[in-house]
Amino acid sequence: MESANASITARMTGKEIKKIDSLILAGLYTTRSDFLRHAAIHLLREEAPEIPELFLRSLLINRI
Repeated sequence: MESANASITARMTGKEIKKIDSLILAGLYTTRSDFLRHAAIHLLREEAPEIPELFLRSLLINRI
């Protein structure tokens, strides 16, 4: 069985990073990881709606 947590690496432009950092400074997210986690959950909801909402919530709660 795989670990409940995993780490990923994402390459982004400086412009994208600055936008993320501005959202963090505005208090919308606590860290870059927090932003990316929320972005991934949002995309999963939009592009994979067949995945049960309860499962997506567990991902967010468990910080996967």
